[in-house]
Amino acid sequence: MDSFGIPPNIYTLHILINSFCHLNRGKIGEALHLFDKMIGEGFRPDVVTYGTLINGLCKVGNTSAAIRLLGSMVQKNCQPNVFAYNTIIDSLCKDRQVTEAFNLFSEMVTKGISPDIFTYNSLIHALCNLCEWKHVATLLNEMVDSKIMPDVVSFNTVVDALCKEGKVTEAHDVVDKMIQRGVEPNVVTYTALMDGHCLLSEMDEAVKVFDTMVCKGCMPNVISYNTLINGYCKIQRIDKAMYLFGEMCRQELIPDTVTYSTLIHGLCHVERLQDAIALFHEMVACSQIPNLVTYRILLDYLCKNRYLAEAMALLKAIEGSNLDPDIQVNNIAIDGMCRAGELEAARDLFSNLSSKGLQPDVWTYSIMINGLCRRGLLDEASKLFREMDENGCTLNGCIYNTITRGFLRNNETSRAIQLLQEMVARGFSADASTMTLFVKMLSDDGLDQSLKQILRDFCKQKSWIYENVMVLQEIILVNCNFCCYRIFTCH
Repeated sequence: MDSFGIPPNIYTLHILINSFCHLNRGKIGEALHLFDKMIGEGFRPDVVTYGTLINGLCKVGNTSAAIRLLGSMVQKNCQPNVFAYNTIIDSLCKDRQVTEAFNLFSEMVTKGISPDIFTYNSLIHALCNLCEWKHVATLLNEMVDSKIMPDVVSFNTVVDALCKEGKVTEAHDVVDKMIQRGVEPNVVTYTALMDGHCLLSEMDEAVKVFDTMVCKGCMPNVISYNTLINGYCKIQRIDKAMYLFGEMCRQELIPDTVTYSTLIHGLCHVERLQDAIALFHEMVACSQIPNLVTYRILLDYLCKNRYLAEAMALLKAIEGSNLDPDIQVNNIAIDGMCRAGELEAARDLFSNLSSKGLQPDVWTYSIMINGLCRRGLLDEASKLFREMDENGCTLNGCIYNTITRGFLRNNETSRAIQLLQEMVARGFSADASTMTLFVKMLSDDGLDQSLKQILRDFCKQKSWIYENVMVLQEIILVNCNFCCYRIFTCH
């Protein structure tokens, strides 16, 4: 157009702005540049232009810029419409900025712009995420008063949130009210109820909901079957889960990655590892691409069952796929190597993390430190422990307990007590396993009396020790130098 001397008009610029706003994050700048060009060439942006840009900014997470643009829109005497407000309200709700969303909602109403079903659904979803059930009820009533009838999305949002909170009875009540208002439940409604029952391990009730759904002529989908399969796997009724898997295929529903991953996890959990591996191969043969969750599940169980060669082959397969193995995948592999006594291989994998663009986390360090301590390589473990802070990995109570137990098991009592004191000074607590080892030391006649006194003082001031059954049993069983009866009576 430029080469032919044809100047763009407002419609040309609208098309380009809209296209850029639907592309990835890097293109929103191009849309804003065209917006400035539009103003510079004397065109007056209308409500569609502003609405398109506001939507684009919210899509890339720049809600604050969208709010500023809304303000600019008002200043330029361009009256915002319900779409512009809905876009920002929905974005604020997704960012859990619910107060700001309601403030914008009030501003919208004050300006005479009537909210629609989308406005209310966004706010209801946000309130459900915060478990503000009273406010949800108020908003639903307000909708009805405004002659906006809650739709299936409104009710499904509430039902799903209640079920995730374990309030399945209340969710059924909402479904009853939904039907009374003439809104028919759909597959999403029934699946949410099934999921609620499955979370409570109420599989008979979940199946009743499934049967009701079918009787009502609402055909189950893959997600419905996945929900029941997951419920049965959770309570280790893997045969029922596999039956449902077969039923899916008979209904000509194609199992997805979630279906296979759930079943693989279920089979591994009941120690049917070979069946899990066979199902994994079937998954690949059926052109269902495993994701990192699938790989993590199988890798974890291979490592825990000492199939290290198979685990390393799987790790290579992950690295050769289009997926980038994350730190969790590498943690599982390093842990498997340490458990199998392959410390050198674990060291190599740990040292190569940075070359893969991965940063070790607390769990990575904890695995390596535990592996080094089990080999008696305490100086190397201590060095790695001190390097954590330098490498931007914040020390926590878990890592302190890990290395402290390592020193105790290698009879480095003095260094262990120093770590205990450092741990407490930094606001962390020794856990039951660590304290059990310390309490056992009090019966050791060879232990220095000054160290024993430090331990006695520490145990006496920690009231949580009296509440822990495991530690109490140790106190009673070993020949302690302080009176057990006094501990109970003082507490």
